Amino acid sequence: MIDRAREAYPGVRAFATTLREVVSVNQHLWGALLWESGNWHVVEPRDIYVYDRIGGRRFCGRDALCHPSRLAGGAMGPVRLGQQPL
Repeated sequence: MIDRAREAYPGVRAFATTLREVVSVNQHLWGALLWESGNWHVVEPRDIYVYDRIGGRRFCGRDALCHPSRLAGGAMGPVRLGQQPL
């Protein structure tokens, strides 16, 4: 895909895409590829945990997603991105 984009847009110096593999409904592998000026950079896929899917996410502040059940001041508070569930 990146090679096709490079051919279509030869003046662009960087292209990136994310990689996602679904392990289960609540666990995915997520990584990324970046091509810049002839160099490839790879972020190997790593586990991420899906707390809520389409329609239920609310942003609670910098680097935090709140599950609707946590918005009423629940004991668990916001979920920090990049952390595994407790």
